[in-house]
Amino acid sequence: MKYQNVTFGANTSIAHILYDIVPTEDRFTKETIPSLALAMASIFPVYDEDGSYNFDNYNWSYKQQAVINPVALANEREDRMKRNKVMGKAFFNWEIISGLNLKTEFSTAWNSYRREIYRPSTLPTSVNKVPPSNPEGTLRTKDYLSWTWENTLSYNTRINNIHDISAVLGQSMQRESIEGSRITANGFPNDLVTTLNASTVATNWDSSRQAWSLASVFARIQYNYDSRYLLSASLRADGSSRFGSNNRWGYFPSVSAGWYLSEESFLKDYTWLDALKLRASYGVSGNFSIGNYDYYASLAADNYVVGTGVGSVAPGLYPSTISNPDLGWEKTKMTNIGLEFGVFNMLRLEVDVYNSNTSDMLLNVPTPYLAGFPREIWICIGRERYKIQ
Repeated sequence: MKYQNVTFGANTSIAHILYDIVPTEDRFTKETIPSLALAMASIFPVYDEDGSYNFDNYNWSYKQQAVINPVALANEREDRMKRNKVMGKAFFNWEIISGLNLKTEFSTAWNSYRREIYRPSTLPTSVNKVPPSNPEGTLRTKDYLSWTWENTLSYNTRINNIHDISAVLGQSMQRESIEGSRITANGFPNDLVTTLNASTVATNWDSSRQAWSLASVFARIQYNYDSRYLLSASLRADGSSRFGSNNRWGYFPSVSAGWYLSEESFLKDYTWLDALKLRASYGVSGNFSIGNYDYYASLAADNYVVGTGVGSVAPGLYPSTISNPDLGWEKTKMTNIGLEFGVFNMLRLEVDVYNSNTSDMLLNVPTPYLAGFPREIWICIGRERYKIQ
């Protein structure tokens, strides 16, 4: 929508999806229908003479490899999931004067699912090779939320129909959070109620919560002279929550230039020449693809011996990882020279020569056992920033 020199708008997408899942390819379980169908011996029928499922193959091959009746698994095992998805974006643009625009844009995405799996007593297990078996239920939940807010001030102008100048000054923020939980239980008295409230024993459970954020400030200026000479320069500063407090920000400049030789007067008469461009650039990019809390020191649970005799073991904690407050951005510096060549409106050729050099490389290295830390630590290879605290 536009009102005078103000433009604004928004769009939203909402989805509620129900899944009835048959385990054809599932990282949560090893019982997948295609693999079981291929592994099941063809001499065993799907059903017995009384119409019940045949599990002779499972009993016969159990000591080697348990192969359950795939038809029984597909029909009897319950696996349902509910997923909610919301995506939205809103923007506001104000043309302050001709060519000068102030724009703010906010976008968000929310994805949540709840998955319930129930393996009934009508299917065999490694303990009960002949049904009825002990039913088992699993509940998994996950909640994902991300948002991005970007503000830019841009200016574009053309002087004497020869000089084109554009500039952008901006700031952005981004955050992503994930929460998840999983619980598996058994001890269901029957198959009438399949939710976990009917179970009596929780056999496995865990939950997690994590988040990361990124703050950025950036500027860019571009100049075009008569569609022949191109210049561009930019600088951005990014701060990531994944890095230590001593080295959280990274600075990434870039500069590039281009020359359209085909627009020069000494090549204008060559009508077969569509384009001839020489370009060069230099820039620094950053990488922060590590875990969200890898620079922290952490504690793990363990038992300690206190005194002698019965009951002398007490629960406690020990340092399991090393902190590294100097953990920072991995940087890649790249220089590039290229040539673009086009002829007869048919053939186009691009040739690039570049040199790339990565420094402060993020690497997860094992700690020596004599340090007393059994796990690994993230460090930046190539600089003296490895300290034990």
